[in-house]
Amino acid sequence: MSEDFEDLVFIGGPCDGKRVRVTQRANQMLLPAPLEETSDAWLRGDGCAPMERSEVYVRQSISVPEDRFYFMVHVGMTPGTAVRALIDGYKPR
Repeated sequence: MSEDFEDLVFIGGPCDGKRVRVTQRANQMLLPAPLEETSDAWLRGDGCAPMERSEVYVRQSISVPEDRFYFMVHVGMTPGTAVRALIDGYKPR
Protein backbone atom coordinates (compact mmCIF):
# COMPACT_ATOMS: atom_id res chain seq x y z
CA MET A 1 0.00 0.00 0.00
CA SER A 2 1.51 3.36 -0.99
CA GLU A 3 0.90 6.58 0.89
CA ASP A 4 0.62 10.01 -0.66
CA PHE A 5 3.11 12.59 0.54
CA GLU A 6 3.15 16.38 0.42
CA ASP A 7 5.69 19.07 1.26
CA LEU A 8 4.41 21.21 4.13
CA VAL A 9 5.89 24.34 5.64
CA PHE A 10 6.55 24.16 9.39
CA ILE A 11 5.74 27.29 11.43
CA GLY A 12 7.24 28.05 14.84
CA GLY A 13 9.76 26.15 16.95
CA PRO A 14 13.22 25.19 15.73
CA CYS A 15 11.92 23.96 12.35
CA ASP A 16 10.32 27.31 11.51
CA GLY A 17 10.31 27.97 7.78
CA LYS A 18 11.47 24.48 6.79
CA ARG A 19 9.57 22.40 4.27
CA VAL A 20 9.32 18.72 5.14
CA ARG A 21 7.82 15.86 3.14
CA VAL A 22 5.06 14.24 5.22
CA THR A 23 2.35 11.69 4.64
CA GLN A 24 -1.06 13.23 3.95
CA ARG A 25 -2.48 11.22 6.88
CA ALA A 26 -0.13 12.86 9.42
CA ASN A 27 -2.14 15.11 11.72
CA GLN A 28 0.69 15.40 14.24
CA MET A 29 4.43 14.91 13.95
CA LEU A 30 7.32 14.57 16.35
CA LEU A 31 10.48 15.82 14.70
CA PRO A 32 14.04 15.55 15.95
CA ALA A 33 15.23 18.93 17.19
CA PRO A 34 16.88 20.68 15.56
CA LEU A 35 15.86 19.40 12.13
CA GLU A 36 18.78 19.36 9.71
CA GLU A 37 18.07 19.97 6.06
CA THR A 38 19.56 16.61 5.10
CA SER A 39 17.55 14.56 7.59
CA ASP A 40 14.24 12.83 6.94
CA ALA A 41 11.33 13.24 9.34
CA TRP A 42 9.39 10.12 10.21
CA LEU A 43 5.90 10.02 11.62
CA ARG A 44 5.95 8.38 15.05
CA GLY A 45 2.96 6.07 15.65
CA ASP A 46 1.37 4.88 18.88
CA GLY A 47 3.60 2.62 20.95
CA CYS A 48 6.87 4.10 19.65
CA ALA A 49 9.44 5.02 22.24
CA PRO A 50 9.73 8.80 22.51
CA MET A 51 12.77 10.40 20.95
CA GLU A 52 15.33 11.86 23.34
CA ARG A 53 14.56 15.38 22.15
CA SER A 54 11.70 16.15 19.81
CA GLU A 55 9.41 18.94 18.74
CA VAL A 56 5.66 18.46 18.22
CA TYR A 57 3.87 19.97 15.23
CA VAL A 58 0.15 19.75 14.40
CA ARG A 59 -1.45 19.98 10.95
CA GLN A 60 -3.57 23.07 10.33
CA SER A 61 -5.29 24.40 7.23
CA ILE A 62 -6.64 27.52 5.61
CA SER A 63 -9.62 27.13 3.29
CA VAL A 64 -11.02 29.19 0.47
CA PRO A 65 -14.01 28.10 -1.62
CA GLU A 66 -11.89 26.44 -4.32
CA ASP A 67 -8.93 25.05 -2.33
CA ARG A 68 -7.44 24.13 1.03
CA PHE A 69 -3.85 24.80 2.09
CA TYR A 70 -2.09 22.73 4.77
CA PHE A 71 0.85 23.56 7.04
CA MET A 72 2.28 22.31 10.35
CA VAL A 73 2.26 24.50 13.48
CA HIS A 74 4.49 24.05 16.55
CA VAL A 75 2.42 23.25 19.67
CA GLY A 76 3.84 26.34 21.37
CA MET A 77 2.06 28.58 18.85
CA THR A 78 -1.66 29.15 18.27
CA PRO A 79 -3.07 28.55 14.78
CA GLY A 80 -4.06 32.24 14.59
CA THR A 81 -0.51 33.35 15.35
CA ALA A 82 0.76 30.96 12.67
CA VAL A 83 -1.61 32.39 10.06
CA ARG A 84 -0.53 35.91 11.04
CA ALA A 85 3.13 34.84 10.54
CA LEU A 86 2.25 33.54 7.06
CA ILE A 87 0.55 36.82 6.13
CA ASP A 88 3.28 39.01 7.64
CA GLY A 89 5.95 37.00 5.81
CA TYR A 90 4.35 37.45 2.39
CA LYS A 91 6.69 38.96 -0.20
CA PRO A 92 5.27 40.11 -3.56
CA ARG A 93 7.01 38.68 -6.61
